[in-house]
Amino acid sequence: MASLTTMSSSMLTKPWIGAASTSVMSSSHGWMQGFMSRWYGNTTMQTKKPKGVLSLGMHSTIDIQANSALGSIYMPKRDYGVLSSSVISNYLQNTQMLRNAANNKGSAFNALERNILHLDGLLPPKYVPMQQQVEKTLALMRSQPTELNKFGFLQSLLHRNERLFFRLVMDNIVECMPIIYTPIIGEACTKWGSTFPHNRGMYISYDRKGRIFETLCNWPNSDVRVIVVTDGERILGLGDLGTNGMGIPIGKLLLYSGIGGVDPHHTLPITLDVGCNTPAIRNDPYYMGLDMDRVRGPGYDEFIDEFVLAVQKRFGMQCLIQFEDFAKQNAARLLAKYQYKACCFNDDIQGTAAVALAGILAALRVPDVLPNIEDHRFVFYGAGSAGIGIANLIVEDLVENKGMKLDEAKRKCWFVDT
Repeated sequence: MASLTTMSSSMLTKPWIGAASTSVMSSSHGWMQGFMSRWYGNTTMQTKKPKGVLSLGMHSTIDIQANSALGSIYMPKRDYGVLSSSVISNYLQNTQMLRNAANNKGSAFNALERNILHLDGLLPPKYVPMQQQVEKTLALMRSQPTELNKFGFLQSLLHRNERLFFRLVMDNIVECMPIIYTPIIGEACTKWGSTFPHNRGMYISYDRKGRIFETLCNWPNSDVRVIVVTDGERILGLGDLGTNGMGIPIGKLLLYSGIGGVDPHHTLPITLDVGCNTPAIRNDPYYMGLDMDRVRGPGYDEFIDEFVLAVQKRFGMQCLIQFEDFAKQNAARLLAKYQYKACCFNDDIQGTAAVALAGILAALRVPDVLPNIEDHRFVFYGAGSAGIGIANLIVEDLVENKGMKLDEAKRKCWFVDT
């Protein structure tokens, strides 16, 4: 618990959770260069702009000729007469700042930041500290009529102000965790296509087979360190939800950031769309996935193999791939195939098993409970990938730490059909 306290304290210094700091703009030149590089690709620092290059403020530049779409989208439409380059660059800079959830702080931008970033007049004049925003937002969340409405409220907050979202979650983790993940995420997934936004993470569909690396290159950030990926076939206890299962990778990575301290800039939720075998899902007019039966056999394996290799090529061998909510027939064999070829793990098999075994070992300390794990039998209600994973880890503990024979250890675990 001490380490968790230490971690949380250090996390409060991270700019992405909205730590109030008057020094955040002390190096505005480098900070803005990184910001512009993140959202507009590689920017260059020049004292003289070549023809066709537009200043974006803080000396960052972007090639207009190579980015004509940017001009058509972000250039002012009203007739101001002849606009100076400083007016145009300020317009591009400050509107993008406020529309970018990762950098927006709303009214928590202080006077110095507003001046440097040309935000004066674009926000109400009163400076509202982040903690006051958290209190206000928490009250609004609590006023929502249902838990699902609270989920939608927090998702909307996430898409406009990440810093405020993570400060709210970190300061109220016990209250917020069941909303942003289980159990509410299950209900949210069943209504994902018709209710919730789809612009977080990536959807890689089977029709991109042969071009997965090219697809991953569309993600604007090359410094991805953690990927949570699902194919949507076994979402919680709800079965095959297809691309509606995207809520699971998103929710899991929010926990990585809100509890584990992982910068959300380094995370990427992915859903692999290889079809869906649930008629009710595919018949929904708002379903956003491919309308086809789920791919099986060699085609599926080739697709997964191409995905793993593409991730390694795009983000590096050190990028962690967490397999999440894959069906039993695929979960264990994919883990066995890639655990020594990629930086990966299966949360349902390994993560759940680690927590379950830790709980068992802790329970052995309770008074009137037999203190030795080898004196107990374990009954599993169902034999899914999570149950099998837990049993395997219990058996491994009995063999390696208690000296049991493998067959004897296996007889300690029993499974009942669901």
